[in-house]
Amino acid sequence: MSFSVPTFNLVCQLYTSGELGLLRVTTPCNLAFGRRVNAGFPVPSEPAGIPTVYMQLLLPPLTDIRSYSSSTGADLVYLVGDTSRAYTVTFVDDIGKGFVNEHRFALLLQLSWRSTPLQ
Repeated sequence: MSFSVPTFNLVCQLYTSGELGLLRVTTPCNLAFGRRVNAGFPVPSEPAGIPTVYMQLLLPPLTDIRSYSSSTGADLVYLVGDTSRAYTVTFVDDIGKGFVNEHRFALLLQLSWRSTPLQ
């Protein structure tokens, strides 16, 4: 089975260095969990017993999305029209680079209600 380009059925806003108010990009996207393998990891700032799961954001090729490794810091991702969920970007890479199904992948950690500037 070959891989296909994801359907970008949502719109997200990317804010520079995780600060709401510094909108840099509005782009189509796909918030995924489905057929991909995913595992929860402990996050030191969360209370014990609360599961932490990473979500996956799929974007058109070459979308300017930045992780912690960027000199400007990790972006904040806000899903337009959603229920005020915000995520921080932990990792970015390309899938299918050089092929017709090329797209960008970002690993996201949902911000807790205590730290989300959208509340």
